[in-house]
Amino acid sequence: MEITAEVSKAFNILIENAGNDFEMYRITKLFQDLTNPPRVEVIDDKYQSFNGVKFRKRKGGHYFTPMYSIYRSVWQYYYGEVPPHTIIHHIDQNKDNNNIENLIPMAPSEHQKLHAALNQRNHIAPIRDLICERCGKVYQARYSGRNKFCPDCRKIIKSTPNPAKNFSKTCLWCGKEFFTSSKQTETCSHHCKNRLVYFRKTGKVRAEKLKTCAVCGKEFVVSTAHNNVTNRKTCSDGCFKFLQQQTLVKLAESHRPPTDLTCAVCGKIFHSKHLSTKTCSPECTKILLSLQNKGKNAKPTIKATCPICGKEFEFKSYHQKKYCSPECVKKARHAPRKKYKKKFSTPRESVLAHSVHFSTGA
Repeated sequence: MEITAEVSKAFNILIENAGNDFEMYRITKLFQDLTNPPRVEVIDDKYQSFNGVKFRKRKGGHYFTPMYSIYRSVWQYYYGEVPPHTIIHHIDQNKDNNNIENLIPMAPSEHQKLHAALNQRNHIAPIRDLICERCGKVYQARYSGRNKFCPDCRKIIKSTPNPAKNFSKTCLWCGKEFFTSSKQTETCSHHCKNRLVYFRKTGKVRAEKLKTCAVCGKEFVVSTAHNNVTNRKTCSDGCFKFLQQQTLVKLAESHRPPTDLTCAVCGKIFHSKHLSTKTCSPECTKILLSLQNKGKNAKPTIKATCPICGKEFEFKSYHQKKYCSPECVKKARHAPRKKYKKKFSTPRESVLAHSVHFSTGA
């Protein structure tokens, strides 16, 4: 910031009119910050400081305190609070360069589009100089977060056995020998541990049953305590993944595009997704079924006479039909009903008849 003569005069007036030493200290510090603003100081590879605050580098490459980041604090010092729904972007994409000239505010959507375009251009990450955490040697690699060791140290780590698993024990449930890193372990696997805990709590052996794997045909033991375990069809995760792949293949076959097929009855070409379809329409399916069932389970032909129109008709069914058509059925519904003769002319005669009947019956 350029300090003019008018600004310096104003500061001198404020210092002269200061009521106490604290106000004078604040005014002088503000003047010093405007003339010589603080810059980001690099302490080492993991630490940077700004305005008396120390920031530590994290896995992503940004510098943070437990509360806030260094780039947001730099922006707030120069331009005030960061507006809501904005992101501070590094112009040269170098997260170690947190000076104000390298920072710019952006909307989240614009920031995402910019990084997507940059990743398309530079789909391979740049090679950087890294330091091995084991031997301190400088080596070059693309990903700083994943490559913690140089290639030589990586080979040594892979070749050396794990010295933690030194104790050899026998499982208390199945009697199998195994190696472990702690003295307190009693079982060889998670399944044996669950069975042992259940036995100690209840004093009973958990109910189990044998099942055969749907993929490899191997027999495996399943507990009947939970329904989700009893519904298992495979013995291991590998067999489960193989079965899952088969189901996905079947689903893909069901969603395949329609193919050209020929009707088995009329010879017409039609489109269908399922290769097992043989006919092009429901009429052709009826004809095909009648041909297949002819002589085996064919329905008998029955002759009958319609009581409404007097017409003779034939039908194939196991249940007898009375009318020849739906029109005759409607006529039969709306036809007048028969009037039955009354046994007694008056209700008195019916009462007397009932009384006589009851008297004679007694």
